[in-house]
Amino acid sequence: MAYRYLISKTIDPIFAVGVGVGATLTRIRRDEKANEREWPETWAVFERRLRLAFGQEEKQLEQ
Repeated sequence: MAYRYLISKTIDPIFAVGVGVGATLTRIRRDEKANEREWPETWAVFERRLRLAFGQEEKQLEQ
């Protein structure tokens, strides 16, 4: 029998976003740890990437 939803129709999208955010934070943290940066700097990188993803910050090209 195939299930329609993992948890419920309402909770599944919330769960998916939570997993995605967790995976993103894990990847950013791993990259920043390799560059020997601390947690506050890592969080700033996450916030910047979030703003870029939702178009709140224009990408600035170096000239």
